[in-house]
Amino acid sequence: MPFFQSSFFKNFFSKKQLPSAEELLFGEDKKRLLFLFKKMGNQALEALKDTMEALQKRDVERAREILKGDDNIDQMEANLERESLYAIALRRPVQENLRFLISLIKAAGDLERTGDQVANVAERIIALGVKPLAKPLEDIPTMGSLALKMLEYAIESFEKEDAALALEVSAMDDQVDELYERVFTHVLALVSRRQPTAQEELGDCMSLVLIARHLERVADQAVNIARRSYFMRTGTSMNEKKQKPPSMEDEGCIAPEKRFYKRNLS
Repeated sequence: MPFFQSSFFKNFFSKKQLPSAEELLFGEDKKRLLFLFKKMGNQALEALKDTMEALQKRDVERAREILKGDDNIDQMEANLERESLYAIALRRPVQENLRFLISLIKAAGDLERTGDQVANVAERIIALGVKPLAKPLEDIPTMGSLALKMLEYAIESFEKEDAALALEVSAMDDQVDELYERVFTHVLALVSRRQPTAQEELGDCMSLVLIARHLERVADQAVNIARRSYFMRTGTSMNEKKQKPPSMEDEGCIAPEKRFYKRNLS
């Protein structure tokens, strides 16, 4: 049998074995877009890490530098979105490739909002200054560490298309929510017990609550990125826990602020 009629020859040169020119070009686009996403993710991670260090060291000047860097993350998000839309228009991707681009655009938006939340924490550090705090930081550094780990895992799950790691990020979110509620409850209990008359002292207490709230939102953005990763890899939404929807009177439906007043001030 002539070689060109052999099964090896047919399989080697079949369309199934050789990617099209468009697939090859999109592969290069994908590599570049993932490079830009990783660069943006590293910028957000570094900003969050620096912010938590500035908070613990009460470093106001460092917080001001972090605020200036927020514009870089905004510009990265704009560039990534523009190049993703360019790839959609030029390559006309379908199925997995289109799912990748849509997920990437949304994940870049989540990273940009993460940068905004980190900048908000930096603003609170500046507002607190270097004077003694009304209460120790206690759970806030732990919240920051968890949020940092969640963001790192979420970015990694997107880069590697790791659905299992995305689920792990989602499972970690409850710990951050519990810590936020604890910080809020402790601060409100402190305020109600001491009845601070100085506006500055009350402002410091509110700054601590807001820092915890911003860190909780960073964790939420990490979960959003994980959800994009899971959808990109599987084509389905991340499974939610199957349970009966709680009523509005259940504890789970009441925000930490309202739970505190219900338990302590009613």
